[in-house]
Amino acid sequence: MKKLIKLILTGIIIVTMSLIAQQNTNKANAIKGGSSSYEHPYSKTELDGMMSAGTWNGGYVDGMGYVSAATSIYGTFTGK
Repeated sequence: MKKLIKLILTGIIIVTMSLIAQQNTNKANAIKGGSSSYEHPYSKTELDGMMSAGTWNGGYVDGMGYVSAATSIYGTFTGK
């Protein structure tokens, strides 16, 4: 009986550790995100975060294609 309980607990521990490892891998991939290449585009969430932080330099975004860097145009009106 003790061997059976030990075997069951060992199985539960192994499954739990596998699930934790999988979650950590998923989190790491979510944080790592894309690389701005056509094959590995950034997510829209990453784009939003970088645009808000002012660090977006252009690149590929999933579902949007290439998104250029933010551009500011300054000028004056001299016409009538």
